[in-house]
Amino acid sequence: MARTALFFPDNLYGRHGTSSGFLHTPGGHGNHIENVSDVRPGVAWVSGRGEPRCLVDAFALYLEASLSPSSDISKITTTFQGECSPVELANGLTAAMTSAGGIFTGWSCAYDAINRKFTFSRSGGSDLVLRWKTGASGSDGDRDSFAREMGFDDSYDTGVSGSHTSDYKIGQSFSWINFSVPEEDAEPLALWACVLHGVEDEDQHEAVMYHAPTSHGQSPPIWQTGATAVPFSPQPSAPESRDDNRLRLAVTASATTTNRWQFFLWRHWDGELFHRVGFVKGYAAVSSSSNRSIQQLTGHTLFDPSPPLNPDNYYALKSLKRWQIPLAFNSWPADEYRLMVTDLVRAGTQRGLVWILDWETLYATAGGAAGMKTACTNAVEAGHAVYCTLQSYSGDTYTGAASAYLSGEVLLEQLR
Repeated sequence: MARTALFFPDNLYGRHGTSSGFLHTPGGHGNHIENVSDVRPGVAWVSGRGEPRCLVDAFALYLEASLSPSSDISKITTTFQGECSPVELANGLTAAMTSAGGIFTGWSCAYDAINRKFTFSRSGGSDLVLRWKTGASGSDGDRDSFAREMGFDDSYDTGVSGSHTSDYKIGQSFSWINFSVPEEDAEPLALWACVLHGVEDEDQHEAVMYHAPTSHGQSPPIWQTGATAVPFSPQPSAPESRDDNRLRLAVTASATTTNRWQFFLWRHWDGELFHRVGFVKGYAAVSSSSNRSIQQLTGHTLFDPSPPLNPDNYYALKSLKRWQIPLAFNSWPADEYRLMVTDLVRAGTQRGLVWILDWETLYATAGGAAGMKTACTNAVEAGHAVYCTLQSYSGDTYTGAASAYLSGEVLLEQLR
């Protein structure tokens, strides 16, 4: 049926280093960056400093404008990249427009700290259209304009005007974590997994894992130009599926890495000042090397442990639904069985892991990053990719000459 795979242990556990920062509140569990390694997704690291911060990087790099909706486009960028305050970004764009001249003559940018919005305006020159949608860097193109960074809706171009103000207030637009794995502990990672809380509009979020053989420091733009990027899949689009399983996966088709330096970047343009990262984990795959598969998946279900509402229970406790995954390993070669099942039992019932039903097909997905992201999201939505824990397991059954084959069953259950 499917060449299943388990992913444990977490190779990034406790390997976090510097981060994009947080507001220190004594006693608040969100202060601790260690929470990104916690097995419990609800024990989150809360990033943010309580004030708006911007980032000039591969996701926010260009401003494009024209004199009319159909005339030639002029394109500029700032002279710097990296983290900055909103005022620094506004000043940088003003300097870039002044330097560029042409249709930008007389234009400037200012930041309103009360309303947390930017305004482009002119004291001379001509009215402009900001090409947030139809420019080469707009949402129809590479989508690396400053629109989302500055609170503009990039689903349309602005009208011709001498003043343009953000559609939405801005917040802190980034969270990042630097990981370093000791060289002797580096495993051939095939999968990264994360849970990001509070995401309702996927269009305003991007999450990426970068990896490299050497460190690129604490600057996202340097990682973006000098490391390999593996984007995380979005959550399922249907609200009910999204609520049941918020797992995000990052996979490079048919490739693993032992690069010990890794950098997690979450870009969020939702106007919030704080963001919750449930966990970030990296795994090598544990699966059959001789193409053994799960022949039949019986009893896989979205289980609701809540007691039913009835006349004797008018105020029934409502519990979280969770995926249950019963796996039967029938006559597996003893060495492979011990690698998957026995080691899983040794890891215990209180350690999180990722299970993917049809890992072989997912791992070989064509279509580049976009195709892989879609395949991962579809697996999550169907409950075929789940972050879970071991709940129970059977004894082993030996068969074949010299006990060459083993059989057994395990029950996994989603951890939310």
